Amino acid sequence: MRVKITGINKEKIIEAISNGEIDFVDSKADLILKDVTTSKTIAGRVSNEIRLVEIEDIIYFEANGNDVYAITNYYQLKLTERLHELENEYFDKGFIRISKSYIVNRNSVEAIIPSLNRKFILKLLNGQKLEVTRFYYNDFKKNIGL
Repeated sequence: MRVKITGINKEKIIEAISNGEIDFVDSKADLILKDVTTSKTIAGRVSNEIRLVEIEDIIYFEANGNDVYAITNYYQLKLTERLHELENEYFDKGFIRISKSYIVNRNSVEAIIPSLNRKFILKLLNGQKLEVTRFYYNDFKKNIGL
């Protein structure tokens, strides 16, 4: 079902998105994306659709310019939150800041490879590799118990 939002009735829209009744909304829906997010899911955009994704399915969060994305095996969700907000919100759920641009789900890390100059390379379960920068090196080690 396609919906064009002219007046915002947040409660009805949130309920419809959560129930999967709406798969497309116009840009005014960005105003309620944070309200759709729950303690177990996060809402974001994939093209013109709003998707709800389980927090545990997120491999990492990435900031690219002014945009922030949640990366899963299936989606790259564009979020309305800033990276520092996500860092504060999901630290207790196992997400660790590894650089200015990345927050990684520690459950998605397959291997930690030591690198030169106090850095680590993280090999993720999806095969991707991300670097823990020097600035976040000590915090990363502390958070994973090294």
